[in-house]
Amino acid sequence: MASEQWQLACVVLILVLYRLLVITAQVPLFFDEAYYYFWSLSPDWGYYSKPPMVAWLIHLSTLLIPVSDLSVKFLSPVLYGLTTLIVARIANQLFDRSTVFWAGILFLTMPLISFNSLFITTDAPLMFCWALTVYLLVLALTHNRWREWLASGVVCGLGLMSKYTMVLLPLSLLLYLSMSPERRRHLRNLKLWAAASIAALVYLPNLLWNAAHHFISFRHTEEISQLDKSWFHFDRLLEFAGGQCVAFGMVAMVVLVVLMVRKDSYRDSRYRLLLSLALPYLLLMCLQAFLARANLNWAAPVYITATVAVAGWLVQTRKQRWLGCAIVLNLAFMFGLYHYHFWQHQLGIQPSPKNDPYHRILGWAAVGQQLSHWRQRYPDAYLLSESRELLAYLGFYTEPRFEQQIAVWNPQHLVRNHYDLIPPLTAGTDTSYLFVSNKPLPSLIQDAFAQVDDLGEITTPVYPNVQRTIHLYYLKGFYGYGHQSQ
Repeated sequence: MASEQWQLACVVLILVLYRLLVITAQVPLFFDEAYYYFWSLSPDWGYYSKPPMVAWLIHLSTLLIPVSDLSVKFLSPVLYGLTTLIVARIANQLFDRSTVFWAGILFLTMPLISFNSLFITTDAPLMFCWALTVYLLVLALTHNRWREWLASGVVCGLGLMSKYTMVLLPLSLLLYLSMSPERRRHLRNLKLWAAASIAALVYLPNLLWNAAHHFISFRHTEEISQLDKSWFHFDRLLEFAGGQCVAFGMVAMVVLVVLMVRKDSYRDSRYRLLLSLALPYLLLMCLQAFLARANLNWAAPVYITATVAVAGWLVQTRKQRWLGCAIVLNLAFMFGLYHYHFWQHQLGIQPSPKNDPYHRILGWAAVGQQLSHWRQRYPDAYLLSESRELLAYLGFYTEPRFEQQIAVWNPQHLVRNHYDLIPPLTAGTDTSYLFVSNKPLPSLIQDAFAQVDDLGEITTPVYPNVQRTIHLYYLKGFYGYGHQSQ
């Protein structure tokens, strides 16, 4: 391995370990992560809102490491570290060894990657599979060997099992190949279509799962796009564009824009390929933001090939000082984010939900510890709530964990999340429940149970004058939905 690759590997290892330490010290679960942990308890080919990969990864990490915040999140920084090494391999293949280190460090320190590394989401396996597929496609287009084409199909299929937006990579490739007579010859290549067939076969189990569940994941994806609502939002487009500048880093984004508008960029086959695999996706996300809304992270895969293009151009034009500036700013963002509360204290800023980016994840472990008292008193009781957030957080942080002892109050029998796929409450049984809510128990729920004991409130402080308060009830003897007391 060349010295540049060894140096990069050492930096990757150090930053991955550092991020794991930061997670251990101060980053509890976001409720989506606790929700995915619940999925991981029952490995399947699909779940309500996502393909199965994120749940499989959590299942694997919690098998290898005792269940904790760290074990749930563990594979996120690891996967981003591995993705960095693949990005460097793409740079080495298209440019030269001098680009390897710069491209890798620019990617690894990118603000979006620094933030995402603290949380296990579908983006971690998506970006790994996206980067590896791009690398294999670069080799396949160069050497036209069966092994790279078929391997790219397998990895692309795994990417589809991670997040449905993976489909935009092969579509971007087809668009790139169709734009010149020289490249169109690849469209007649049997190996390309064999790779596409393998990708479809790898993804097929999730498609069959969706078919058996009324295509629930696809319908959820359609719902969160909000394309059925009002169109044309200039404010959301500007917000999304500004967010991308923060996500990629302002210096890197300026260079990317320069590359996008320079005609020379498209005369060089390397930049033409890299930009072709990034720009259609980015423009599509901008259109989505303009027509409805788009979350900042939805454009994340764009920055895999964009990073290689930016690093390659700056090294080629001997502007490494701009790379150095970009990386220094990225590191400043990372250290500021990872030690936010320390810097807040040093500056004498009183923390509050309005100035703390971590405010949504604080305090839940303490609530779970208090609920553990009642969990031990009523070990057979199920955790019951109408809130996905409460079921996720308290199902995880209560000891012993509720795991499969979870039930949902769902009188309309709606399917709003994966908890609603749990078998519904059964009338006429002796099953008991610990009902948790952000508000006092409504009379509709009181009337539905033979026994209702008010266990009081669970309260834990989060900030000065700000606390989390959960109302807790013991319920038993479910009559059925719609039962009216006499």
